[in-house]
Amino acid sequence: FHFIFTHFSTYQSLIASYIPIGQIDNAFETMELSRAKLLAERLAGSKENIAIPGVSQVQQALGKSMAVLAYANVDRKETVQIAITSKTTNGQIIAGYPFWGSALKKHDSAVNALLGKQRGIKVINTKKENPPIGQAQKKGDLEKLINFYRSLLTNTSPENEQPRREIARALYDFLIKPMLPQIQGKMDLIIIPDGVLSFLPFETLIDEEEKYLIESYNITYAQSMGVMQLIKNRKYKENRKPLLAFGGAVYDEITYDTDMIENTAQLDVLKKNITLAMADTRVVDKAYASLGIAQMSNLPGTLAEVKALASIVPDTEILTGGKVSEDEVKSLSDSGKLAEYKVIHFATHGIVVPEFPELSALVLSQFKDKSGKEDGFLRMGEIAKLKLNADFVNLSACETGLGKIYGGEGVVGLTQSFLIAGANGLSVSLWQVDDQSTMMFMVGVYQLVNEKGMSYSQAINKMKRAFIKGQVSMDTFQPSRGITIKPVGEAKPGNLSHPYYWGPFVYYGLN
Repeated sequence: FHFIFTHFSTYQSLIASYIPIGQIDNAFETMELSRAKLLAERLAGSKENIAIPGVSQVQQALGKSMAVLAYANVDRKETVQIAITSKTTNGQIIAGYPFWGSALKKHDSAVNALLGKQRGIKVINTKKENPPIGQAQKKGDLEKLINFYRSLLTNTSPENEQPRREIARALYDFLIKPMLPQIQGKMDLIIIPDGVLSFLPFETLIDEEEKYLIESYNITYAQSMGVMQLIKNRKYKENRKPLLAFGGAVYDEITYDTDMIENTAQLDVLKKNITLAMADTRVVDKAYASLGIAQMSNLPGTLAEVKALASIVPDTEILTGGKVSEDEVKSLSDSGKLAEYKVIHFATHGIVVPEFPELSALVLSQFKDKSGKEDGFLRMGEIAKLKLNADFVNLSACETGLGKIYGGEGVVGLTQSFLIAGANGLSVSLWQVDDQSTMMFMVGVYQLVNEKGMSYSQAINKMKRAFIKGQVSMDTFQPSRGITIKPVGEAKPGNLSHPYYWGPFVYYGLN
C-alpha cells in the first residue's frame, strides 16, 4: 500500500480541482484511477489488463432506470460527489459540516462516550485528546458521526429513535439531496463509497418524507466501475450446481493460556509473530485469544437457515456441524468442486480485526482437538486463494462487510477477498446481526429468487422493504415452507421494522 499512501492525496487534490471548471469526466476518471488499484490488479491478473472506464463508457453500460453515485475526499472538509446516468453527468463539491455539524454538536457527549466503549484492542494512547467540537469541521468528525450513527442503528431502544432519525436525515441531506435532480425518477442506484462511507448503509438514510432511501431505490455498491467491468468480463458456465450452503458450525468452548494485548508495543510484536506464522502456514488461533475474540457461541438459527434453503432451492447441498470446517472448504476448493456452484452461502460467525486486517476471517467450526493443520479461521488471504465460479456468495455472518480503510484502495477485508476468489456478487453484513431475524431475512431472499425470478440484489432490496412495512414478523416463519410475506394491505410496522434487523446487509458486485 506504499504507492497508495504516497500518491493518494495528490489524486484527491486533482479530483477536487476538476469540479469547479466543469471537467466532470476528468474528475471521474481520476477517481477511478485512484480506486481499488490492488483489487483491480488481482482481478485482471496484471496492471496491463486494467482499463479505466470513462464517463461515456459508464453511461453506455447504464440502463435508463440506473444511476451511479460516486464519492471522494470524504476525509477532507469538502466532499466530491458525482452522479452519472445514461444521459447526464453532474459533479459537486459539498462542505459537509453545515449539513451534519449541528447533529454532531448536539450529541457530542454521547458520541465521545461511545468512542470509549467501541470494541477493539485496548491500547495505550499517548496522543492528546481532541479539543471540544467547535464551529468548524475537523479531521475525523464525519467518522465520529457515522460511528455514532452505526451504534444507534444497532440499538433498538426507544430513546435512540430520535437521534437516529435526526442523523439519518442529516446524512441524507449531505450525501443524497445535492444529487436529487439527477437521480429523481431512477430506480436503481450504484453507490461507490469513499473512506468511512463504506461502513454506512445508505439504505437507512431518511428523506424529507420520512421514508428510508431503500423505499425509493434499489441500492447496490461497488468499489469502482473499473472493478465492476472486470467482474462483468468473467465468463462462467451455466451448467453449475445451484447452491452449496454451510451452517450450524460447531463452536467448542476452548481455553487459551495467553495474555491480552494491552499496548501498541505488544501489538507490534504480535503482528510480527503472526505474519511469520501465516507465512509458514501455521495455525494462529492464539492470536485471536490475545485480541479477546477467541470464544464463539453456537448459532442455532444458522442450522435452521440452511435446512430451510434446502427446502426452497432444488438440489441444494448443505454442510452442517463438523463439516463446516476450514479443512472441508479448502478441500472442496483444491478438488475443483467449490467452483461447481452458482451460489455459496456461509451462515457462520465472522470477525474483523481493523488493527491487523490479515486476521479478519470467517469463523468455521472450532474443535477442542486441534490435531489438524487448520485453526478454523478462514482468513482473508486464504479466502482470496479459493477457486470459485460463483454468481453470488452470501456471507450471512457478523460484520463481514467491515475491514481496514486504506486511502484509495477502500475497505480491505472479506469482501475484496471473495471477489478475487471468483464471486461476481456478494452480500455482506455491516454489524453484528440477530440470529433469528437474519435467518428469516436470508430465507426470504432465496424464496424471492426462486419463486419470483428476482436477482439476488433485487431480492435483498425487496426483503428490506418487507421488513420495514411489517410484512414479515417472527410468526411468519415455518422451517418447512420458509417465510410468508404478508400482502401490503395486511402489513403493519412491527418488531422487525427497525434498521437493526434489515440494515446491515449490503450487496457488492453485479446485479
